[in-house]
Amino acid sequence: MVVRNISNSMILGITLKGIRHPLLSVGTLMVFAVVYQYLGNIVVSGAVASGGLVCISYANAYYGLKYRLFNSKSSPDGSHKMYAHYNSGQRGRRYWVAEHDGVIIGGVGIQKQQKSTAGKSGERRTTVAELKRMAVEPEYRRMGVAKALLDTAIEFAKQQGYDVIILDTSEIQQEAMRFYLKCGFEEIGVTRCDTVFPLFSYNLHNFRLRLNKKAQVQVQLFLSTVER
Repeated sequence: MVVRNISNSMILGITLKGIRHPLLSVGTLMVFAVVYQYLGNIVVSGAVASGGLVCISYANAYYGLKYRLFNSKSSPDGSHKMYAHYNSGQRGRRYWVAEHDGVIIGGVGIQKQQKSTAGKSGERRTTVAELKRMAVEPEYRRMGVAKALLDTAIEFAKQQGYDVIILDTSEIQQEAMRFYLKCGFEEIGVTRCDTVFPLFSYNLHNFRLRLNKKAQVQVQLFLSTVER
């Protein structure tokens, strides 16, 4: 499944990042020293210490993603109820899948952002859509599938009266970031996620696509007001 592939790639990337954490490096050396003192075998001691390093880093990445990124608060739909969540008939929310020979090879969702950008008194608020769960199976990438899904989502957002589309993607997904920039999105910030486990940290890159000029003016006015 597509969602599982995304999770796996993120787990791998964060695991490799965690292995380089100073605390784990010190812990690995301590484990190596203790095991070597008892066994006197440098190869076995190194294998035990390295195995422990990888296991701890993997567990840290797995549970960090589970409780920080894919929890019920940040992803209330849950992967097993994803289709029902996005296609429940609620206005402004939809999910699409791409198929090949009856097999789902990709998907993307749109939903309304919980907090809208406020305009000045008397002005209509800027309505913001969130692009969610964009994914394409690895063997079908660079074949136009992601672009077709994104174009469908953007057209839907315009029809629903959204002014802006935003999305977040992790630092692990470099290919995805390049794709969004190529499609007209602009990077507007980076959110650091390091509040769950001491060894769990990654950056979420924030992107935005303005769908009309009025939205651009309203957002700029809002930012100017905040800065003052």
